[in-house]
Amino acid sequence: MILLASPLQAAAKQNQCVLQQKRQGNVNYKPLYAKGFALVWENNRYLALLKDVDTGKILDVYILQDCNQHKELVKTIRHKKPIYAKQKVNSIITFTVVITYALDELHALNKLVAVANPQYFYHPLVQEGLKKGRIKTITKTENTKEQIFLLNPDIIFFDDYSLTAPEKEFLLSNKMTLVPFRSNFENTLLGSSEWIVVIGAFLHKQKQARRLFKQSYTEYNKLAKRLRLQVKTKPVVITGGSYQGKWFVSGKKGGYMSRLVHDAGGQYLWDKYNVKTKVLSWETVLVDSKQADIWLDPGFFRTIKEMVNNDKRYKLLPVFAKRRIYNNTKHMIFGEANPFWEQLLVKPQWFLGDLAWILHDDKMKHYKPKWYIQLK
Repeated sequence: MILLASPLQAAAKQNQCVLQQKRQGNVNYKPLYAKGFALVWENNRYLALLKDVDTGKILDVYILQDCNQHKELVKTIRHKKPIYAKQKVNSIITFTVVITYALDELHALNKLVAVANPQYFYHPLVQEGLKKGRIKTITKTENTKEQIFLLNPDIIFFDDYSLTAPEKEFLLSNKMTLVPFRSNFENTLLGSSEWIVVIGAFLHKQKQARRLFKQSYTEYNKLAKRLRLQVKTKPVVITGGSYQGKWFVSGKKGGYMSRLVHDAGGQYLWDKYNVKTKVLSWETVLVDSKQADIWLDPGFFRTIKEMVNNDKRYKLLPVFAKRRIYNNTKHMIFGEANPFWEQLLVKPQWFLGDLAWILHDDKMKHYKPKWYIQLK
């Protein structure tokens, strides 16, 4: 005789499952700074919701845990077809370098089986894995999706531009877990860094990820508060450089530089443009840069000579004569791999520290910059 569980018994098992998952760290999580994701329990399912940072519209839904007794396939959640994430992650492919050190901090770098564009990866263990063949290279060809399929990874992190629609459709139809990593769409640096919690959720290491992020934002906010109290004069900062004859800048509403420069005790010149991005002519930059005291991130340069060889017009900018030009190329190798982009997600406080050192070295006397150098 088969005894069927009563509705009360089934509900009790579901509740027990939910409580157990929450004890393991799978809790409702409303981000402190990020706008592009949320982690929620809904109908006994633990969901990752990836959202548009501007509108809050849900773009992707993932089922990370399902505590329902009858785990039937769900057609839609929040008007989206959900993706069932793997319960155990042993293999990872990434198309973006920004998660590398986050994987390391979460003790999951050994699960990395393949990367795209290996020349941009700095982490020594990734470089070693590539040389020894433990980590494969995904090449962008007509058979990119087949390369991924043969590796059969448990999760694939990618940016919105690295996979075509047909490639994504093929991989999803073969039950691959594709996660678009959109930390760069956030409007604050801490919002971008909070995406380590997304990585932690998919790797079932959310407790560790939240702990790491708390350490980061605590150190960041402590330094920002000290600078607010101590800084009296705020230097004017410009960023960027010429690309194919045009100057692309991030405006007041675009990215995290505006808030970051403000937190470091400076004025961000491109705040005058109340947009996300703007393309400026050289004539406009010549006029605008008269107000600038400091120039950040002019390109992939390590010296003034490299800058001038790239574009002689740089010498015409008034800020050029001040020679307070700084770049995040201190440890760049091969002209491409740069730890700045890999470490930024887990160390936003270092970025603030480097900028504070540049803008107010008298307030950072014992500080050693992590990524930035003054070009000479």
